[in-house]
Amino acid sequence: MTSPLQSEQPRGWLPSIWRASRVALAFAVVLGAALLVNPFAQAQTFSVLFSFTGATDGGNPWAGLIQDGAGNLYGTTTFGGALGGGVVFKLDATGTETVLYGFTGGTDGGSPYGDLIRGGAGNLYGTTNVGGDSNFGVVFKVTP
Repeated sequence: MTSPLQSEQPRGWLPSIWRASRVALAFAVVLGAALLVNPFAQAQTFSVLFSFTGATDGGNPWAGLIQDGAGNLYGTTTFGGALGGGVVFKLDATGTETVLYGFTGGTDGGSPYGDLIRGGAGNLYGTTNVGGDSNFGVVFKVTP
């Protein structure tokens, strides 16, 4: 004797295909709707603000940038600069780069890799990977 629930269950492979098809169709509809309303699916714009040459302007920016209230961006490069030890730079709103400091790789340090931080007085602070008295890097401050 079979229960009423067992007698109503579909038998064979055809009903399972129909069920899978309905699930796949429902998934496709939900995915399509999500793509239509997703703001990330819309076109984005990209523009290069400055391109390093590896010479006196620096090369190989590694860390992130910070921004001041006027919209200027500040960062470091691990190589380049007048003496090859990397630079601390400022990039203004027009895309003009100013080297604020060029590392020698000696006692002043070289190859800054970490992010800069900006102190309350506007000083920039960071670290280098090499140089210093023991050649294990330095913590530095660049005044405005």
